[in-house]
Amino acid sequence: MHAPLSPARRRWRRLRRLVAGVLATLVIGMALVLAAAATALPWLVEHPEKVRDFLAQRLGRPVDFEALDGRWTPSGPVFALAGLRIGDPSRGEPFRIDGAEVAIDFYAWLRRGVSFAEFRLVGLGIDAERGEDGRWRVARLGRAGGDASGIETLLDLSGVAIRDASLRLRDPARGIDVALSRIDLRTSDDFGGLRVGGLAWVDAGSPPLRFACARAAAAWDCWLGGRGIDPARWLRDLPLAGVVPLAGQLDADVWCAFDRRLERVRAELRATDLVLRGTAPVPFSNGIAVEPRASLPFLRVAARMERDG
Repeated sequence: MHAPLSPARRRWRRLRRLVAGVLATLVIGMALVLAAAATALPWLVEHPEKVRDFLAQRLGRPVDFEALDGRWTPSGPVFALAGLRIGDPSRGEPFRIDGAEVAIDFYAWLRRGVSFAEFRLVGLGIDAERGEDGRWRVARLGRAGGDASGIETLLDLSGVAIRDASLRLRDPARGIDVALSRIDLRTSDDFGGLRVGGLAWVDAGSPPLRFACARAAAAWDCWLGGRGIDPARWLRDLPLAGVVPLAGQLDADVWCAFDRRLERVRAELRATDLVLRGTAPVPFSNGIAVEPRASLPFLRVAARMERDG
């Protein structure tokens, strides 16, 4: 004969059965949802206006595209959009994207920072320019002539992924014109705020920089860093204090805070085998001008700046 269970063990057994029942119900419900979605996928492909209305509601502006295709993945459906146009043609030229995707993830609720619906853009061209007031603005988004204001709408969304984008930064007042060959980034919600993170490449042969930003209201806190960076490739078009790196490897970590303008910056840099060149030759009394150079086997720098007032 089995010994009678104590009240505590009986409660524990009932609790285990309850949890097992709830989990079984969730699994069965999820299976039914996935089966229904898989059945509805061909219908949605044949009715692109439903996808068009869904995107217009999320983006807050008119959306149109030339072709729609769909496929099923283990996490949910993915809709491929060709010839995407975002914006009202009556208010200006909309920006155009050759290819974009809308991915639905039915398991997003199980993972932090993953959105149920993700809007993916591929091959986006972004030009940003610093104005006379010191603020950066997007001068071009998508193909030439596209509506640059669309980038603000995209970044306000909780589930956007941009892949294989190119970025150009221009500051005419300082003679700065920097181009990045590729940027991958993703946005996600985080307890009411917005997070942006990704990778940036100056060219195909250089290790990427990593970046991560968190926004609360209008304030941004950002980190930028990388390991084994070639400063000659990253800073060839961006001389600092009249100095340009020619060779070396750099490990960098930069933290900064913005609230409509740069508020504070903290940087930690570690360089090895660094070779620097001065952009202005040094003249001598005999009429000869020499290009200044310096070689540093090891350099470590920590700096901090904070706006006063």
